[in-house]
Amino acid sequence: MADNGSHDRFGRAWFTGAVVGALLIVVCILVAFLIASLVDLVRPGTLLRGRDFRPTAVMAAVLIASAGFWWHRVRAHGSGEMLASLALTEVLLAGLIVFFTGSPAIDRLFLDWFLAVNLSLGLPWLVAIGLSHILR
Repeated sequence: MADNGSHDRFGRAWFTGAVVGALLIVVCILVAFLIASLVDLVRPGTLLRGRDFRPTAVMAAVLIASAGFWWHRVRAHGSGEMLASLALTEVLLAGLIVFFTGSPAIDRLFLDWFLAVNLSLGLPWLVAIGLSHILR
C-alpha cells in the first residue's frame, strides 16, 4: 500500500476537522444566544437589550475562545484546520451580511458589520490558537 500520510494532511480528515471546527464556532454563537434568551425570560433586558448585543457577544467570545482552546488541544495538528474553520465561518458571515443588508457591495456598511462581528468571532478563535501554541 502507498503511504498517504502527506496526502491526508489536506485530505478528508483535515477537511472534516475544518468543518467540525466551523460548526463548533456556530454552535458557540447559538449557545450564547440561547443562554441570553433564557436569562432574558427570567430577567427581561439583562442580556438582550434591543439592538445592543454586546453582552451576548462577550458571552459568545468567551465560549468561542474556550472551545477553540479545547479544540486546538484535542487536535494536535489543528492550527491549519482551525484557520480553515475560521475562513469557513468568515465566508458564512459575509454571506449573512450580504443577505441581511440586501447589497452585495463591499462598502462601509459591510465592513463595519464584518469587523464588529469579528471582534467576538474571529479574534477569540485566533487568541485560542495563540494561547494553545504558547501553553503547549
